[in-house]
Amino acid sequence: ANMAIAFLRANIISRQKGQSAVACAAYRSTEKLHDERQGKVHDYKGKSGHLGGSLILPAGVHLSREQLWNRVENFENRIDARLAKEFVVALPKELSVAENLQLAKEIAEFLSKGSKNDFFCVDWNVHAPHTEAKTNEDGEFVRDSNGKKILKNNGNIHLHAMVCER
Repeated sequence: ANMAIAFLRANIISRQKGQSAVACAAYRSTEKLHDERQGKVHDYKGKSGHLGGSLILPAGVHLSREQLWNRVENFENRIDARLAKEFVVALPKELSVAENLQLAKEIAEFLSKGSKNDFFCVDWNVHAPHTEAKTNEDGEFVRDSNGKKILKNNGNIHLHAMVCER
């Protein structure tokens, strides 16, 4: 029997890296979101491969994705602000899309529960498998004789979960 290969990558979405939480959320949700801080619209409605997702917010809180991430951007005023944590989780290709969406939602709900009574807002989105650049053990891109990155299909449906820092 084939075993699903587990994969998890955690990273920080930060202003220091020139990132915008609104832009990141727009890309991962394939939505069109207005970034108040940058005065820009990030439109990824044409991007394919989005299978589902939503926001997990505290009880009684009603915010759109655009409102949530603009609030984060407006609250964090430091030039090196950490805007969110992101978890990328490979989901088992043996499961159906519906089963993977349910699993992704459960993972996102788990991430929303901090220690004690903490609650973290989570914006979760599931993407279909896509091709990505192949890397070696050191994380460097593998290139062909012309210097072009060699692409491989990562084969896994995967979850992107953006978690608010506070």
